[in-house]
Amino acid sequence: RARACLSGANGAPAVLNTANEFAVSSFLARAISFESIHTLIGESLEVFGHRTYDSLEELFSLTKEVTEWSRQYVASIRH
Repeated sequence: RARACLSGANGAPAVLNTANEFAVSSFLARAISFESIHTLIGESLEVFGHRTYDSLEELFSLTKEVTEWSRQYVASIRH
């Protein structure tokens, strides 16, 4: 999936990075399993990987959306 980001929308690498950072942080906090890291990243790319941005404000907005979605995802698999 990481390689696919290179040929995808310009927001895909940002989505990958944001989801990865959140997933690893969640794993280190023992909120998710190691196996859930790639699942969270893959799901976030499915949801947000098509997005583009034209300014830093739009990029920051996208990363905030990915972070919030990831937070909700982790909460949903913990229960």
